[in-house]
Amino acid sequence: MRSVAIFCISIFCSLQVFAYSNPLIRICRINSGLFTEISVEQPASDKLPFCQFGQALVGSLSILEFQTEGRTSEALRAYKNSADCEISGGSTLQGSADLLPVTFCQFSDGSVIEAETLRGGPQSPHNQMLNQVLGL
Repeated sequence: MRSVAIFCISIFCSLQVFAYSNPLIRICRINSGLFTEISVEQPASDKLPFCQFGQALVGSLSILEFQTEGRTSEALRAYKNSADCEISGGSTLQGSADLLPVTFCQFSDGSVIEAETLRGGPQSPHNQMLNQVLGL
């Protein structure tokens, strides 16, 4: 029984080490966000990394680049302008997270943001945690 407990603890610790060594997961956690993946089927089957801040969902790579390099992705630029996806030059795509449908916008630089987060922009009370991360 003791060896099973030790095995379980070592697996748990290994998973924690992986989570903290992955910069996309770490940047979400450092900013009090939740890392999640959105599964998409079109244009190709893939899983896209997102950070969830309250109800706001934005690509974790955009947050990482913003905080480590000072780079503002197209998704974050569109968000700051409360712009519509297509008007901002993005493409609307469908995905799912935990079997729930998610509509998001993908831009030519590969950055992504959930459609409601984009539409609400910085003025939305649902996006206040994201605003804090972005210093808005």
